[in-house]
Amino acid sequence: MTFTHRELWIYIMTIMHTSVMAQKAGKSVRQANEIYLRTKLCPTISNDEWLEIEKDIVAYKRAIQNALAGAAIASLTSAGSQEDKELLRKIDEMVGLEKDKMFGIVEAFTQFGDKNSISEFKDVYNLVKKNMKEFNNDKN
Repeated sequence: MTFTHRELWIYIMTIMHTSVMAQKAGKSVRQANEIYLRTKLCPTISNDEWLEIEKDIVAYKRAIQNALAGAAIASLTSAGSQEDKELLRKIDEMVGLEKDKMFGIVEAFTQFGDKNSISEFKDVYNLVKKNMKEFNNDKN
């Protein structure tokens, strides 16, 4: 194994923040697991480094979620470029996104804590089919 203790700890913390099982276990169980893993696998990581990495992971997670939400919104509106719309079409094909699944995406946005993105997403949702139809007509 070639990861440094810091790299491994970032990987462990990322898993702990994204794993459904870790989230269901609850905060105290997750923290106990983190203490165990740090002691066994990353003994050189200090409490200060742990806190710094934890804060960075949370901040980057939000930044990534907001960037993806913003990109989705831009690609669905007139603000989105033709390249954005082409990307949206490809994503739509790969995922097979159906109308009834859109509510799940809106619900997922509620976890971001960015109410403006949620509102914008709901507002532009009605434009999705229109934009896709226009895009597909332009391609033909």
